[in-house]
Amino acid sequence: DGDGLTALLKAFDKYGYRLTVFHVISPDIGSTLSVGRWLEMTGDQVDHVAVINLKHGKPDGDFPYWYGFTAAKGGSKGGKVRERFLAKGGQEILFPALHSGTFAKLDAENVRFSVADDAGLLTISERAHVDKFWRDFGEAIKPAFPLLGIETAR
Repeated sequence: DGDGLTALLKAFDKYGYRLTVFHVISPDIGSTLSVGRWLEMTGDQVDHVAVINLKHGKPDGDFPYWYGFTAAKGGSKGGKVRERFLAKGGQEILFPALHSGTFAKLDAENVRFSVADDAGLLTISERAHVDKFWRDFGEAIKPAFPLLGIETAR
């Protein structure tokens, strides 16, 4: 009911820490509603990062409840949580998709992306998929560096 979270946030603040909450956004309404609930529970006491998981499609059309859409019979639906999120200074990151077949192999064998080259599982082109994923992810995460305590290279 928020009692524990309130006390935890006060303790973080007391010792000079600030919580950053990462929200993984998928096309379904549940992920958007979850962000809305966190915004209600934490107010301006935490920083928020929305991670738009491109495995599920591309913005805006494949994430209707996050970005909002016009219903067939007219009228706007969705998008309000995102508006509140951005108004509170929330950061968005587009999390890149890894080629589906490459992901399936790594997932089935429980191989972390960071050791995919050495696993002896992937072809050269599939290893290139993982390399591209890391490059794209490296660029995508840069806007959140200040919230992660990471300084950008000069």
